[in-house]
Amino acid sequence: MEEIISPEKILHLSLNIKGTIFENVFSKMEFLGAYEYIMEQFQNLMIPTLSVSITPNNFYSSRYRDEKDQRRLKNVAPRGPQHDEFMGKFYSLVKKFPPISSFETNCIDIMTDIDISNAIRQSGKKVIVLSGFTTDSEIMINSSLLHYNGFIPVVISDATSTFSERMFFTALEFISLSGEVIDSRDLMKIWGY
Repeated sequence: MEEIISPEKILHLSLNIKGTIFENVFSKMEFLGAYEYIMEQFQNLMIPTLSVSITPNNFYSSRYRDEKDQRRLKNVAPRGPQHDEFMGKFYSLVKKFPPISSFETNCIDIMTDIDISNAIRQSGKKVIVLSGFTTDSEIMINSSLLHYNGFIPVVISDATSTFSERMFFTALEFISLSGEVIDSRDLMKIWGY
């Protein structure tokens, strides 16, 4: 793993870093700690970050889409007393660590968006580190597709999250079949921080 995550080989993709998603994830405190750590280290090590905001096309009726959204959100943890503090910290981190480039796409497979695909390929990096939201959808799908496009996807597990803890761990198992999964603590050990 040490060879794979050598800083000069890495491009970081930060997917769907949006407050509207973060407010519903189950592991806010863990995400904030991990995301702040990796972004500081990526900045120190000059690892470029591309931010990608994915809003998939909706081919369904609004009623069907609303039903699907409600099913997905039914396992959202209730908001705790620290909710506002977490939201403030989230927006502060987003502002503190701007990406080198930002993209918006309606393609859940970001490699089918020509601008994003070109930016990834032109970086010359083969190791693509993923963070952001949501683990069981955008992160899992793009990790697999990056693998099939000849890249080595590495998901920093605690720098990603989703609405359900059960779906989070299930997704990480699937991701590990075609890519690598590491948490920020193990990354710290490898990079000596």
